[in-house]
Amino acid sequence: MTNSTHVTLTWSPLISTPENGFTQVTDYKVLWNGGGNSNTYTTKLATTSNTTSVDISLGTIGLNYRFWVLATNIHGDGPASNYIDVLFAVSP
Repeated sequence: MTNSTHVTLTWSPLISTPENGFTQVTDYKVLWNGGGNSNTYTTKLATTSNTTSVDISLGTIGLNYRFWVLATNIHGDGPASNYIDVLFAVSP
């Protein structure tokens, strides 16, 4: 829960090397459901590969926002992470 108008998401970088058969991560995508409890998501924003946190403004008080992160390389998008829920509420 947050009592601010934004949330900061932070994740660990995905390490890809030629030795383990992966190519370098080119960017990360932050996905969200736009508010509500749906598992349907759209891209909120994309970041560069050296960015591992983002600050996102939330829209409507009382909504539950669900976020995922995925890594992208020259082969396309990887699988989405487990989601995290953020309830946008204001302290009384």
